[in-house]
Amino acid sequence: MTIVNFARHPQGRYQKIPVDAGFSCPNRDGNLSDKGCFFCSPESYQPFYCSCEKSITVQLEEGIDFYSKRYRCAGFIAYFQSHSGTYSSIDRLEKLLQEAISLESINGIVISTRPDCLADDLLYRLKELGRNKPIMLEIGVESLHDASLKAVNRCHTADTAIDAVYRAVGLNLKVCVHLIFGLPCETVETIIESAEKLTCARPDSLKIHHLQIVKGSEFGRMFAAGCLDFKLLEPDSYIKLLACFMSNLGKEIQIERLISRVPEKYLLGPFWNKLSESELRKMLVKYMAKAGFYQGMNC
Repeated sequence: MTIVNFARHPQGRYQKIPVDAGFSCPNRDGNLSDKGCFFCSPESYQPFYCSCEKSITVQLEEGIDFYSKRYRCAGFIAYFQSHSGTYSSIDRLEKLLQEAISLESINGIVISTRPDCLADDLLYRLKELGRNKPIMLEIGVESLHDASLKAVNRCHTADTAIDAVYRAVGLNLKVCVHLIFGLPCETVETIIESAEKLTCARPDSLKIHHLQIVKGSEFGRMFAAGCLDFKLLEPDSYIKLLACFMSNLGKEIQIERLISRVPEKYLLGPFWNKLSESELRKMLVKYMAKAGFYQGMNC
C-alpha cells in the first residue's frame, strides 16, 4: 500500500489553496437536479477566504498568507475545489486557470469536478495548459455501482464515470479518483468490482473516505428526521472494506487519502472519537498484515 499526495515534494510540503471560481453544479442548478448529491453540503468544506466575489489571484494570495502561518510550505497548488470545477465554458475556465498559473507562487493546479463535466475538447485544452505547470484532475466518481449512485441522487452512471477516467488517462492527464465508502446499496461485492474497474482504468491515485452526514445536506435532513434507512460505517467495518478494496486494486495506483474530516460544527455523524488519518492508517496496516492482505494481491 502506497500512501502519496500530489502536494508532497522532496523539498517539503506543497499546500493546496482552495479557491471558488464561481461555478455551479449541474446537480444543483436544475440542469440535472436542484437537490444536489444527498451527501453534499458545499458550506462544510469551503475555507473562510473563498468567495467568487474575489478574483482568483486575491483568493490565492489570502490562502497563501493563511496557510503560510500554519505550516512550513515549500510551495502552493491552486485547488479549484468548489462545486464542479469544469462546469463552465472552456474559454472562461482557461482564463481563470491561466490567472492561477501566471502566479509565481503557484506550482500546480488541481481541479475537482464531476465525470459528466469532462468533454473531450475540454480535456484537450487542459492537456495543453498542463505544459506550463502540472494539472491534476480530481474526478468525483464516489461509487461505481449504479444503485448507490441513484440512491444519493448523483445523476450520472458508473459507465459515465469510468469512461471519463479512461479518456483523461488516455490523454496522459494526471488523474485522482474520489470515492466514498458506506453509501446506500453498497456491498463487499460492489467494492471489489469498483477496485477491478479502477485497476483497468489506471488513474494515478485515489482519495477515499467514509460517508459523513453533514448539516445542510439531504442526508443531514433525513438523519435529523430519523428516517435515514441505512447504517453508517464504524471504523472496524470501514477498515475491512478498505482492506478488501485494496487487495483487489492494482498496486501501481497510489492512495492520497484514506479519511477526511468535516468541521465539527457541520458533522452530524459518525464521529469516530476524532480518529485521525495516521491512526486509521496504522489500524489498516495492522489488519491487513494480520489477514495476509496486501495491495494488488488479487489482481
